Amino acid sequence: MKDMLDHNSDIQEYTPEKWTSYEETVVKKIQSLTKGNADTDTLTRLIGVIDTNGADLNLPHDGKHGKGTGLYLIYSNLNHSCVCNTKTINFQDRRIEMRASVNISKGEQICNQYVRPNKCTLARRTTIKNKWYFDCCCKRCADPTECGSYLGALLCSSCKSVVLPINPLETESNWACKGCSKEYDVEYVMGVLISVGESLEEATPYDPNSYEKILYDTQDLLHPNHYLRIEAELKVAALIGNIPTSSFSKGMPRPAVERKRQCCFHILEVLSLVDPGFNQWRVQILSELTKTKLYLVNIDFNAGLADKVEVFKILQEQQVFQYYLAYNQSIFSRQSK
Repeated sequence: MKDMLDHNSDIQEYTPEKWTSYEETVVKKIQSLTKGNADTDTLTRLIGVIDTNGADLNLPHDGKHGKGTGLYLIYSNLNHSCVCNTKTINFQDRRIEMRASVNISKGEQICNQYVRPNKCTLARRTTIKNKWYFDCCCKRCADPTECGSYLGALLCSSCKSVVLPINPLETESNWACKGCSKEYDVEYVMGVLISVGESLEEATPYDPNSYEKILYDTQDLLHPNHYLRIEAELKVAALIGNIPTSSFSKGMPRPAVERKRQCCFHILEVLSLVDPGFNQWRVQILSELTKTKLYLVNIDFNAGLADKVEVFKILQEQQVFQYYLAYNQSIFSRQSK
């Protein structure tokens, strides 16, 4: 523990309000309880170490205080990568386990992931810098295309070609069009992210058309794979067929069902590039996709457009998904052993 970084100077410089909160709620509290016998330097050192290296405990809370942070000495030594090869399992008794989410080769580094992988590089690196005080330089962050996912790419206002950061490891780097070489400053890019992000927050929660409008409005602004468009597609895929105004049980027009299937396939194609292995978004999308396929083949069978072989194939896919889900839940279960 003595070798762990505390980043106290960074906390005081970049997030002074956090430092003030620590002084009030931790340092002064402990000093009061110990009648001034606790060493202030030691307390601030411990606070910095836990803030930088700790893991969220997600304890029950009243909204006024945090969810708790625990320091796990082995866990805290794992390096971060924006395309990691493990999943963190939090048990009810507060133990933590890291389990491989994909095959890990001999000699390959075992990596953890500090931020959600479905954000673009600019958003992820900003979060990492503000919370953990380092600049991520992993292979995904160093790649303007983000491993071919284009989750952060924009479209050129002049020729509609792909716009990517010239140097993704430089936060203030200009962005450039791959077609006509037109450049955009980072303020423009941030403005786009903020504007579309606000539109997502203001969208009607249970109305797929509200999210479809965002997709329509951004089709000439954001790359089809942009993470904000993927977030909108996740909403569309989840809502179609599962709300009173659009329900499988009440019958749905085929174009709406086909749209749901289209969104599911696209989400799987894009996010699998940066978040391989078992995860909750994949479970959700595969579940929705399986239901959609079953619904469509049932319609086609009743209309004489599909035979029993095709129906049986879809039923087999559904069974395979259930096996996949059960197997992975047995590996990544959060229940205490």
